[in-house]
Amino acid sequence: MFSYREGHLEARHADAPPTRRPAVFAADGEDSYRVESGRERGERLVVVRDGQGKVSELRWAGYPVTRTPETFK
Repeated sequence: MFSYREGHLEARHADAPPTRRPAVFAADGEDSYRVESGRERGERLVVVRDGQGKVSELRWAGYPVTRTPETFK
């Protein structure tokens, strides 16, 4: 689950206990972010856009993050 809080993009597993800190991202270029704190520190998040510039998916550490469940390709 992604959210924007206190000026930062954050990610947290929907079932994570409230005591587990979220992954917090910092901008790392155009459509690119890197986890600056949390368990996945250093992993990259890339925004993938379609031909019209609309966000089609996110890729976090190489894994696709989409609104609908998908199998690995």
